[in-house]
Amino acid sequence: MKNRIFKFIKRRFCVFFGTIVLAIILIGSLSDIQYDSGVLGLLFHFFIVPVLGFPFYLPNEILFNFNDGHSFPGQFYIAILIGYVFLFLSDFLILKICKKVKQKWNGL
Repeated sequence: MKNRIFKFIKRRFCVFFGTIVLAIILIGSLSDIQYDSGVLGLLFHFFIVPVLGFPFYLPNEILFNFNDGHSFPGQFYIAILIGYVFLFLSDFLILKICKKVKQKWNGL
């Protein structure tokens, strides 16, 4: 069982990392951390959300701009879906590149 979990994390690292960051963002949003509430607020709003959580933050901001600065029902869920599609694609590309590099090194 442990081996399966580690294999999943190894093969789907971006999805695993994205899920952890999304959980941190959701916990921070539910606890109502404000950007002016000290170091934790600055760290959360200016580093964790936009930098680490960019797969979810960027689609949310783009959808927000498409609707003239207003959010619409379900916007956050659509942004999460787009973020996970991005994470799965990045994992797929990383695995493909690793396989090509491994084949190249085995051929030498």
